[in-house]
Amino acid sequence: MSLAKRKENLASSVGYSNSIPQEEWKMLREAKALLSTKEMEEGNREESKKGMQLLKDHIYYNVNIVIGGSLNAIKYAHEKGYNLVNNCMDVIFPFDENRDELYLELRIETDLELYQHLLYDLSLRNLNMFSDKVRKIDVDLDQGMLAVYTKDNSRVLVMFDNLYVSDFSNVGGLEVKENPTEFYRVFDWFDVRSGTKHNHNLLETESALCNKIYFYKSDRIDGNHEYKDLVAESVLSEQQLQEVEYSNSIVRLKTMRIMKDNGILGRSKGLNRNSPIEIEFYKRDIVPILERKIHEFSSSRNNTTSRSAT
Repeated sequence: MSLAKRKENLASSVGYSNSIPQEEWKMLREAKALLSTKEMEEGNREESKKGMQLLKDHIYYNVNIVIGGSLNAIKYAHEKGYNLVNNCMDVIFPFDENRDELYLELRIETDLELYQHLLYDLSLRNLNMFSDKVRKIDVDLDQGMLAVYTKDNSRVLVMFDNLYVSDFSNVGGLEVKENPTEFYRVFDWFDVRSGTKHNHNLLETESALCNKIYFYKSDRIDGNHEYKDLVAESVLSEQQLQEVEYSNSIVRLKTMRIMKDNGILGRSKGLNRNSPIEIEFYKRDIVPILERKIHEFSSSRNNTTSRSAT
């Protein structure tokens, strides 16, 4: 959708300010001028109470609703033009390349950029219903109703005809057996203390431990510079996550060895001498590797079908 079209849609969605003729506006202002300040304040409070009650009692209706916070769910909602209820924020690794040909022509290079772009576009089209405010969702298939509980403890009712669920986190009322997670992407982030200046952006190995090492411009240092920190990616099972041989300490030692083997040097000491490479552990992110399918539900019958969202 072009920028001009987005602006046109946005303008049409708020283009109601001219719906009241100027004469009526003038009469309204004159009538309000006759009221005392106290009466106006009381009237405003009463109108506010009525408005809040109407919002609480209101039941929204959307034909098609997608529940999920994964990139696949967001792409599905975007491509279909369906309303999105984002029940959880998936961890999007910032260095994963965008390989979707449909969006490559937009010059979106990473999955994180694509994720942010699609959410922004859904919001512009008024399809991102609750943004990141969802705490939990109760589903009543017989009634075709969602009860969405937000982080500020409000409850919003939404009727639907068709429901598409990618992630069942924080979702009640649906019985679907998902395959258990067998493997995890593990990201160990390190601050580089010695060995920050080199030309490498990515190092790859054939091992599951430290399978890839990404180097990026350090955000610990202000200004324009060439100093790099790193994150090491591994693919581990749940059992391996409990073993010392796959801990962040072992990842640290192996990462420094891989850096040295690829010609990266520590801090210069002059006279062609260098300090040893030194990296300091910052944090570990563990992301389950899941097969994100779209499960379809209908409000008119209590059955389930499943298909890939891609």
